[in-house]
Amino acid sequence: NLIDRVGNYVLETAAAEVAAVPELRRVMLCINVSRRELTNGQFPARLRDTMTRSGMDPTAFCLEITESALDPLDGDLLTLLGEVRELGTQVSLDDFGTGASSLSEFYRLPVSVLKTAKSFVDALDEHPSAKSILAGIVTMAHAAGMRVVAEGVETESQATIVAEVGCDLAQGYYFGRPAPLTEVIASGFRINANPGVWETA
Repeated sequence: NLIDRVGNYVLETAAAEVAAVPELRRVMLCINVSRRELTNGQFPARLRDTMTRSGMDPTAFCLEITESALDPLDGDLLTLLGEVRELGTQVSLDDFGTGASSLSEFYRLPVSVLKTAKSFVDALDEHPSAKSILAGIVTMAHAAGMRVVAEGVETESQATIVAEVGCDLAQGYYFGRPAPLTEVIASGFRINANPGVWETA
């Protein structure tokens, strides 16, 4: 029963740390949120207060929600996600392709970013059909007005393929490994605003 307190700490700490570094204000801050946090009746107000205290632009926030957390996709949850989007915050559907949500409900999702599960990228080196499946996901997401992030890119060949099928962004060890914020800043990371350019820190 600690998820609310832990989640609130993560949200406030991450926002404060990013807001304190001018170079990071152009970086999208993505934070994982559980269904329990979303539906506790306080989340939109908590998010609004966090943005006000930190001074961060609401559009620099992206809440990541796993596909399984949307099951069931009821009216209350859709309304709540709509309220979050009205604040200017983006909503990302994480680990897409591993949960139980129905494709018949896909168009109803108030989601701006779709993150494919790592298993799709892992399969690119082994299964000939994996590229076509990933391309189909990209086409579907783009038709719904979503950007697509390929998760778990670890090799140059994987990076090449996800770019070829139209993924808008990619993340994984090929580009960089997780590190404390102090190390990221000390490394002299680069932020490239050109979506057509893929580069690592």
